[in-house]
Amino acid sequence: MSRKPVKEPALRRPRSLIWPGVLILIASWFAALLVTAPITLIPVSRLALPPGVALVPLGGTVWHGQWRLNLPRAPAMTVHTDFLPLSIVRLQPAWHVRAQTAARTSQPERDLNLVADVGLGFKQLNVRNLHGRLAADSPLIAALTAWPLNGLIDFSGDASLVSTKHGFDLQTARATANWRNAAITTTEPLPLGDLVLDAKIAQGQLNATIKPASGSRGPLSGEINLAGPWPVNTAPKVSGYLQPTAGASEALRQQLNMLGRPDATGKITIQGVLPGRY
Repeated sequence: MSRKPVKEPALRRPRSLIWPGVLILIASWFAALLVTAPITLIPVSRLALPPGVALVPLGGTVWHGQWRLNLPRAPAMTVHTDFLPLSIVRLQPAWHVRAQTAARTSQPERDLNLVADVGLGFKQLNVRNLHGRLAADSPLIAALTAWPLNGLIDFSGDASLVSTKHGFDLQTARATANWRNAAITTTEPLPLGDLVLDAKIAQGQLNATIKPASGSRGPLSGEINLAGPWPVNTAPKVSGYLQPTAGASEALRQQLNMLGRPDATGKITIQGVLPGRY
């Protein structure tokens, strides 16, 4: 007499292990999506940038991206952004930004280059540890002055900007610029030596000081102070004094004499406004 095979009960996977597995799969999917999030997710089109300025994503992720910055009167720049993980601790996401002129010239040391840490807050943009270099005869500088300039400018500083419906408004800033081999052209090129510029913007006021670099043996001594409202819509007030040194050319002495009559020590008092395009 044959026996019917006894069916063994099917092994059931414990229900308690199913949901954790599903949650792990979902979390893994979100993590993979987050890590590979493209930079096109950043709403650049909503940023109110100044007229003629455009920031175009080229590729990469939100964490490591590449952009092209188009400027109105200067060559386009290539921008690299790298996320700073420690910024999460401060509850203000930040990126390390490196930017350089996209089209390299025959004199790369004169191209616009800069690095900075850029943090995003609530309706605020903070720029920290900014360092850069700019040629004094670049189109960006030419748009600010009526006189052609020459030399190399190394600058550093910090800034805070607040978002408005018109764009980002600069609220506070401090900057230092070292202008090497400075020169200005009036009737002819006039070498000025190495100069230092210190500037500060706070509470709607701009204050700046220009003077020869420490230990400079250039053709000038003295100090010029600038003060005016920010944003600049009228010529800032200028005060201070200049004095030619033994290394000053005759052309420079003649130009200085046009600013005022030297006193008994040779100092020329400066009092007026800064010529320019405002």
